[in-house]
Amino acid sequence: MKYVDFKTVQAMWALTLVIVTVLLFPGTAIGKASTAATCSSFPNQAAAQDALPQNPKLDGDGDGIACESLPCPCSTADPAPAPVVSVVFGGKKVQSAKKGSVVFTVKCPDEDCTARASGNVNVPKVGKRASLARKFKLKRVKKSLAVGQTVKLKLKFSKKTRAAVRRALKTRKKVKVKVKITVTNASGAAKSKRYTVKLKR
Repeated sequence: MKYVDFKTVQAMWALTLVIVTVLLFPGTAIGKASTAATCSSFPNQAAAQDALPQNPKLDGDGDGIACESLPCPCSTADPAPAPVVSVVFGGKKVQSAKKGSVVFTVKCPDEDCTARASGNVNVPKVGKRASLARKFKLKRVKKSLAVGQTVKLKLKFSKKTRAAVRRALKTRKKVKVKVKITVTNASGAAKSKRYTVKLKR
């Protein structure tokens, strides 16, 4: 008759008890031991990334990527969505040169924002003795907007620009104004819109 060592039986019962506890009570300290993993617990970065939801500490720098020092195969987190700013732009594509400016509107319906506008006037060559076509820069405009507020952005022509525009329009030349409007919010998100405006007499 064979005798089983008492210590062997005791070890087998202890192992059985641990297995049953993990299976039946995963929320216990023993069950949680499997989730308290470190980077050294995984063979590669992809495996660590899969375990990241249960082991947040695997992402040491908070960029959503687990155990970046581990070898590949690798798996990265989806990039965070870029911040956006909601803007309503307004402006006519044909405007009168008599006003000596071009006008646009901006509205931020969801938050406070800041609008900046810049541009230039392209005046073609007039007459055989005239110089080549010229580009006149417009003075930059900056406006702060409260949430839901509609603001006008008026880019004025200088006296020299107005004179050149009048001469070109009298000879039926096409004069165009190119404008860029950029709106930013408090978080630094930006949205831009470009306009090409045709000037009329």
